[in-house]
Amino acid sequence: MTSRDIELLDEDVRLVLEGGPRLLAADLPAPPDITPATVSDCFEGLRLKFAELLSVSDQRVVLYNNYEVAAQAALENMLSVSLRSAGRVLGPTIGASALASLCKTSNLEYLAVDIEPDSLGISPRGIAQAIQSESEDIVGVIISHPFGHPANLAVLHEMLSGYDLPFVQECSESFLSSTNDQFIGTTGNASIFSVRESLSLFHSFGADSSPTIVVFGDYQDDEFIRNAMAETRLRCPEDEMRILLGAMASIENRIEHRRRLSWELNFRLRGVASIAKMSHARKIRHNYSNFVLRIRGPGWRKDISESILALNEEGIDFKLAVGPHYFSEYKDFENGQFPVTDRIVRDSISLRLHEGLHEQHIDIVGKILRKVALWASKD
Repeated sequence: MTSRDIELLDEDVRLVLEGGPRLLAADLPAPPDITPATVSDCFEGLRLKFAELLSVSDQRVVLYNNYEVAAQAALENMLSVSLRSAGRVLGPTIGASALASLCKTSNLEYLAVDIEPDSLGISPRGIAQAIQSESEDIVGVIISHPFGHPANLAVLHEMLSGYDLPFVQECSESFLSSTNDQFIGTTGNASIFSVRESLSLFHSFGADSSPTIVVFGDYQDDEFIRNAMAETRLRCPEDEMRILLGAMASIENRIEHRRRLSWELNFRLRGVASIAKMSHARKIRHNYSNFVLRIRGPGWRKDISESILALNEEGIDFKLAVGPHYFSEYKDFENGQFPVTDRIVRDSISLRLHEGLHEQHIDIVGKILRKVALWASKD
């Protein structure tokens, strides 16, 4: 903590846990309800709107009934252009865990690679090291964009092109995120978007309802895509699809609102040495369905569970950014094998952002984070 941090705290610095006052007069507001779409064909409407928002041909966009079938099609498409018909697929430790188990049904072994500390995407250096040791077995690569933060695509594209390796992107958390003015999920062999996750909805849906869109690459086999469209049988309830399409209609404004909230919160946390915010670059635009912070930096002495409890008691619902079982599908996982991921998992917390929150809420959240940071600096 710096002296400036303490000077900025003009409220009582005692936590609610310690009998201090609660800064929030009421709980943070819930997100407002989405108005369902009224078009005649909400299924086709959703697919076409998705293509329009990503600025891709609707002939490349396939809407699947569930995530498993969609992801399987994406992996099979990657295999169809690979130099090998079986082997290992390289993927990140976080952001693509759902694909790890699905690789098995495509005769693939998922080989986890550590992430970069800034982008939180798969490490190009880790890919190079894996290829050097496993070059005869690598059939493709999975790229993910956790927390809506684009991976280092410029470097990854050049690298994978040089190795002549196809790749699939897991883009569910990064819908309408962009880097260098190019939307995430518009390059590579196939990009997967879980629709509910892409739209950052808080509505309650059926447990088995997981419509998923795959955007296939520009140079993919047209017959493969035509067959995928012909074979897809959508069984999602129509009322749910109308909510999804209604959310799609407002998604650009909702994401822009979340970006403003995130920028405001970043501004309010300036100078707090013990909190590391997500990396920001001038040419990167995040999705920001979650605001992710890394704590336990210089001066933060409390562990993650104590810190989350303190924040929650203050009235803000921070959670672990990455669940403790993120590595459950990774073969031969050993503690210390993924040092960057271990640090991110150990130190990262997240707060869901939505259009029900406004600047006055963010101001209070910033004050609470500063108050908890001051508490966490004490022995």
